[in-house]
Order: sequence, then structure tokens, then C-alpha cells
Amino acid sequence: QNLGITETPGILIAGDNNKKFLFEGKVTEEADLKAYFEGYSSGTLKAHMKSEPVPESNDDPVYVLVGSEFEKVVGQDKDVFV
Repeated sequence: QNLGITETPGILIAGDNNKKFLFEGKVTEEADLKAYFEGYSSGTLKAHMKSEPVPESNDDPVYVLVGSEFEKVVGQDKDVFV
């Protein structure tokens, strides 16, 4: 459950830089499994991250930064204090 796996059996690939890729299809479906592993191999699979949902409005004086937007905000060419 800590890794985001909510069903048994579950599949998760622990990749580089501590990124985790959670399988969200049916393990009994060949097409789902094939798409998952091909997506990982080609680099198109989205990494799984535990995160609060992105706030609908973030116009307040204090910006609410959630895990899924961390790279988007901190990875820019500007100074950010977290």
C-alpha cells in the first residue's frame, strides 16, 4: 500500500531516480501488460507519485505546491523557496 499498489497481485517498476511506475491495468489482460512494459521501455510511461490533488485555484499570496507539480515549479529558471 505504501507503494501505491491497491490490488493483489500488483506490478510496480522501481526505476532510476527513485521513480516508481505503477501498473494500473488488469494483470490478466495481455494487451494491458504489453502496453505497460512497452511504455516503460520507450520512456512514455508516467511515473506514479503520491500527491494531493492540484488545487483548483492557486491565486492566493501563498502558493500551494503539491508533489505532482514539484518538477513543473521547481525545475524552472527562477528562484523558489520551498
